[in-house]
Amino acid sequence: MARIKDFKNNATILSAWDGTKKKILETDHNNKNIKILLEEFKYARDHFIKELLSFSNSELIKQTLQPRLQKQMRVVDMAFFVAEQDDHHIAKMWEIINLKY
Repeated sequence: MARIKDFKNNATILSAWDGTKKKILETDHNNKNIKILLEEFKYARDHFIKELLSFSNSELIKQTLQPRLQKQMRVVDMAFFVAEQDDHHIAKMWEIINLKY
């Protein structure tokens, strides 16, 4: 969501990934019930998609620097990047579900 805000605010550089994993550790996903985890994941994705749909056509084509890759990125590029990450996390959740049940 930080990068959505970056695009909305016409930032010249997108927010960098937090390499400390502080937020990941605080959420303690590994100890959550899988149903709750899936609900939270769905809520976050629905919110992300709603924000994507709020961009105008002119906002969709603006480019901003992605700091780690050192490449210009459009909103659609960022959305694809997020979708790839989501796919990875969904695959891991299915793996956990199949191991437990």
